[in-house]
Amino acid sequence: MKPCPFGGLPQLADETHQALARAAAEQALIEGVARRKLASELGTAAATSPQPSSPGLVVVLAVYGLLPEYRAAALQPPPPPAAPAAAPQPPPPDAGGPAAGGEPSGARAAAGAAGKRAPPPAWVDVTVALQYLVAEGRLVLHGGVPKSGLMGFADPAPHSEDKQLLVAYLHQVRRRRQWWQWGCMCAHACFRAQATRACENVAEQVHSVLCAHVRLQGTFYEVVVGDTDALALPAPASGGAPQDGGKGSGAAAAAAPQPVTDNARVLALQAQLQRLREAL
Repeated sequence: MKPCPFGGLPQLADETHQALARAAAEQALIEGVARRKLASELGTAAATSPQPSSPGLVVVLAVYGLLPEYRAAALQPPPPPAAPAAAPQPPPPDAGGPAAGGEPSGARAAAGAAGKRAPPPAWVDVTVALQYLVAEGRLVLHGGVPKSGLMGFADPAPHSEDKQLLVAYLHQVRRRRQWWQWGCMCAHACFRAQATRACENVAEQVHSVLCAHVRLQGTFYEVVVGDTDALALPAPASGGAPQDGGKGSGAAAAAAPQPVTDNARVLALQAQLQRLREAL
């Protein structure tokens, strides 16, 4: 197992924790706009048409940082459920007062526990931040500057220069109506025709909806770019790499998106997309 990069640098680890917290706060600020953009790219904003109102670029997953460590962590099994905490024991009569240094022993223990918190991960989820930057079916990141300065980003590995950005996205989203259902409010993406009907056995009124369950169709792509590389999605229709603003063919070739063909990976991205839809 690799040694923790923050092992001898507790101050750097604390600064990274603070940077990740700031990124989370920024993502919370822009999450509402990102969700509206996601709904627009999915085409759910136009309830009268089964076709999306835009080219349809949905950022399904985006991770910034040390990707080998992210992938290794993703392969780890989930941790077992935590055991229930034992009931606190009352302190002995002679241990309730301040310790020899004048500080209560409980405060000392709490400070020690805070100082032993887990090191920060070497990556950060930036799915919300990138969906916020999508406009009319396009995502453009200019090159030449680190991506840690973007809103909702942070530098999760200040000790390393090997940071990369992984983007998994769904392009040319199409909606295919599968079946209709008349019933209670459902959590699926659907066309809603508000109506009211009387219950037979109760006097109160309940609201029901006419739902058209919709299946999204499209192709999942993945692309990995360096920390200072440009990125433009989607790729040109000719099948080449994304436009790089004339930075050179080498950088463009390194940023060529690849369709996701692994079945396990496709299923994982479909599950992630479903979670994004349910959050709308």
